[in-house]
Amino acid sequence: MVVFTYDRVDKVAIKDEISYGEENQRLTQENLDLKREIQELRYKLELTTKELRQFNIALKDEIHERTKREEEIKYLSYHDELTGLYNRRYYQETVRKLDNEDNLPISIIFGDVNYLKHINDNMGHDKGDELIQKAANSLKAVCRKDDVIVRFGGDEFVILLANSSNEVAKDIIKRIEKLISSESINNQPISIAFGCYTKEKVDESIENILKKAEELMYEQKIAKKEYVVSFSTK
Repeated sequence: MVVFTYDRVDKVAIKDEISYGEENQRLTQENLDLKREIQELRYKLELTTKELRQFNIALKDEIHERTKREEEIKYLSYHDELTGLYNRRYYQETVRKLDNEDNLPISIIFGDVNYLKHINDNMGHDKGDELIQKAANSLKAVCRKDDVIVRFGGDEFVILLANSSNEVAKDIIKRIEKLISSESINNQPISIAFGCYTKEKVDESIENILKKAEELMYEQKIAKKEYVVSFSTK
C-alpha cells in the first residue's frame, strides 16, 4: 500500500514536472517571438520615421519653392523687369485706391526720356537700356518713400504723389533734373522732359490729370527741341 502510494505520487510529480517544463518552454518561445516581433516593429518604425522626415524635408522644400515662384510671379506682374519700378498695371490698380478725398491734393508727374530712339539706333539697345536704368535710378533717388514711381511705357515714367501740392511736384522735378544732369551715356548728357498736374477737387477726373501732365511734358519737349536735334545729329 505504501509502495503504491509512493509510485502514484512520484508519477504525478513527474507528470507535473513535464507539464511545467512544456509550459515554460512554450512561454519562453512566445517571449522570444514577442521580442522578435517588437524588434521588427521598431525597425519598421525607424524606417517609417526616417521616410517621414525625408518626406517632410522634401515637402518643406517644395512649399518654399512654390511660395518663392508665386512671389516672383506676383512681383513680375506689378514690376518692370528692367528697372524694378512699378508697371502700368500696378499704377492702374493703385490710382483707383488713392483717388479719394483723403489723399487730396494728388499730383501726377509725367516724364519722358529724351532721345532714346537715337541711342537705340546708333549705340545699340544695351545703351538704350542703360539710359532707361539711369533715368529710373534718378527718380528712385529723389522721390519719397510713399511716392509711386511707374515705368509707364518704353521711355515714359509716371510718379503718383498723394497728399502733395503742385509746388511739391515741381520741386521733385527740379531735384530729378539736377541729379540726372550729372549722368551721361558715352559722354552724351541725359535729360528727361517733365510735366505735372494736380487734382485738388474730388469731382476732377484723375485720368484728365494724367493727360494734362502728359501735355505739359510734351510742351517742355517742344521747348527743348533744338537741344534734342543737336544731340541726335552728333
